[in-house]
Amino acid sequence: MATKVIKYPLDTTGKSKDNLVLAEPHVVPRDNSRAFATFYGPYYTDSLVVRQKGNVTPLKKGTDYKPIMLYQDATMMLGMSVSAAIIITNKSLGSDFEIDYQVVGGPFSLSSNAVSDLFEALELDNRKVNWVDVLGKPVRFPPAPHLHDADDLYGMEFVTEALENLRIAILTGDVASHEQIYNYIDRVKDLIYIDIDKLNARVDGTVADIAKLRADLQALIDGDIADLKSRLAAHIADKNNPHAVTKAQVGLGNVQNYAMSTNANAIDETNSTSYISPSAMWYALKQKVLPIINNHIADKNNPHAVTKAQVGLGDVPNNPMATQQEAEAATTNDRFMSPLRTMQLVNSKVMPTINNHINNKNNPHAVTVAQIGAVPTSRTVNGKPLTTNIVLSAGDVGAYTTAQVDALINQLRAEMQASGGGQLKLGPAQAIKERRANERMSGGVMTSWADYGGSNYWVVLRPLYYWRNNQWLLTPYE
Repeated sequence: MATKVIKYPLDTTGKSKDNLVLAEPHVVPRDNSRAFATFYGPYYTDSLVVRQKGNVTPLKKGTDYKPIMLYQDATMMLGMSVSAAIIITNKSLGSDFEIDYQVVGGPFSLSSNAVSDLFEALELDNRKVNWVDVLGKPVRFPPAPHLHDADDLYGMEFVTEALENLRIAILTGDVASHEQIYNYIDRVKDLIYIDIDKLNARVDGTVADIAKLRADLQALIDGDIADLKSRLAAHIADKNNPHAVTKAQVGLGNVQNYAMSTNANAIDETNSTSYISPSAMWYALKQKVLPIINNHIADKNNPHAVTKAQVGLGDVPNNPMATQQEAEAATTNDRFMSPLRTMQLVNSKVMPTINNHINNKNNPHAVTVAQIGAVPTSRTVNGKPLTTNIVLSAGDVGAYTTAQVDALINQLRAEMQASGGGQLKLGPAQAIKERRANERMSGGVMTSWADYGGSNYWVVLRPLYYWRNNQWLLTPYE
């Protein structure tokens, strides 16, 4: 059984911002039943918007989706279509959707869980089912109370005839009694008409009295209103404080009734009975204050008596800069040095000594041969001293001379020519359609081939010979 949950107030207009639900997510599986219920109960059908998640374009009603479960009570009461669920009819759409809808709310708020359970249990299957294929059906269905027209039932003719006779008997029965009843009704009706006429007369009199009273009241109202309008207009136009309002009543009881200062009043230091404006204040400042400030700013004689300790230089002595003579003499301790004076001191005291050392070519540091890794002059190469340039011959280094190298090359060339000379030649061609692994030609070289069909080839082989020891030898197969 679904539980009613009243979360939103009743919206009878279908436009309340308090009942608007935006981007409510729903995941609809791709099965036969692609229906889902709104989270917060029935909604106004016409304002429903359905979108696929991540897409701002709304789906088309009737093509992509359809509102279902018309809520009959709410629709009849509010005069607008109200539904409780939605079904996705376009099977090509995905599973994630978002909906915007207007909740009806109030007593029509329902738990969406119950409706969702119905959809989950529902299997929409449009296939035709034959009656004979239905399993578990009873032999006879139990009867239930229902109505039929008596004329449609067989065997009821005598009953309908008897009822018709009773109707005629009632209509044509005790006519005299009926006439008395009719006469009594007519008398009562006449008396009622008389009373109605009297009542109408009284009503007409009352209406006339009411009309006269309305006219008198209207005249009185018109006169009084005109007088009130005149008095109100005069009161509004009265600018002389008709209510005698005091400054205390408006929260200004301590404010004095002083006039605004002139420029002359502004610079009068004894004046205490006027108020000053920004313009007069600026005039007074320019006349009285700014000259003092400007004189103070222009005072370069340390008007505040600032000391070196106050600016963080308490340990610095008050020494002057050294002159060039004082810097080069380097005999005083009560002078400061600049970069220029420092350079002048260096040029005077230091640079002559450095330049003399640089120009000393007499090995002032007593550098030895071992310190620089040099070869002593007492050493020789093949008896030649290292005091001058040395020229070495092939014999000095144990090498062949040019003539000896040429003789060795000529000897090697003669031996190569005697042993073969590197000459090669091909023997006569042999045409073979197909060669197997054991049918190899010793020293054979393939010079051409052609496809002979299937796995066969037409092969032309020629033996290879080489010249050695004054004869042609067949190249061995390896």
